[in-house]
Amino acid sequence: MIDDACSRREFLKKFATLSGGALMLSATSIACSGLPKTALPSLIGIFFYDGDMQRVELRDNQTVPVHTQFDFVFSTDMNTDLHLTSYRTGVTFVDSNNNPIDFSIGWVNARTLHLTPSADLSFNTDYIFTVYKAEDKVGNPLNDYADASAAFKTTSI
Repeated sequence: MIDDACSRREFLKKFATLSGGALMLSATSIACSGLPKTALPSLIGIFFYDGDMQRVELRDNQTVPVHTQFDFVFSTDMNTDLHLTSYRTGVTFVDSNNNPIDFSIGWVNARTLHLTPSADLSFNTDYIFTVYKAEDKVGNPLNDYADASAAFKTTSI
């Protein structure tokens, strides 16, 4: 995973910085950006839409409006033919009591997956997303060493 071009110390420094927030993006991709382009795909960003429908990066466990949508951005072109609700791949979206949240998803382009909750989220509630088992265009699975989840809380009225 880590070679001479990417020291263990640099990786750990980047990982510690990223893990301070609820969203840990691909520490290996960020810390080891000099690695060959054949690296496994990673989730490199999660965004929500604010009240003005402006796309905002979701990080540091910030609050999110109850009426919103989300974008998941990947490091490489993904296999958009796979349905991310099938047994092979998936996205989970749950509240703090592990109750599933209904949603619909669709690909905006080969690197961006769009998620729309079926109803407004509850006020002042914690939520978590997890993306797992998605594949890139050539069948490589998501990087196991990169976190593909995010936690956030909705606004309090």
